[in-house]
Amino acid sequence: MPVWLPMAVGFVASGSLFSWGAWKLAWLVPGAYRPVEVRGVAVAEHCVAMGAGLAVLLALVRVYGRRGDRPPGPRRGSMVAS
Repeated sequence: MPVWLPMAVGFVASGSLFSWGAWKLAWLVPGAYRPVEVRGVAVAEHCVAMGAGLAVLLALVRVYGRRGDRPPGPRRGSMVAS
């Protein structure tokens, strides 16, 4: 499987979690909108969703950086003629 496919799905999921949480959190400004759920629980839920989106993004960046998708170079410990 090409690496771009799971990375793209992960980035879309990360962006969706973060942006939906931020959008819903913006609507919880006192007086602007009366949510169905308890306001404190809704704030906590949307903050956790935003944190989860950032955590997924950081995990993807870390895994992609560790994966080693760089052009091949001389191997460590090999004798290179100069």
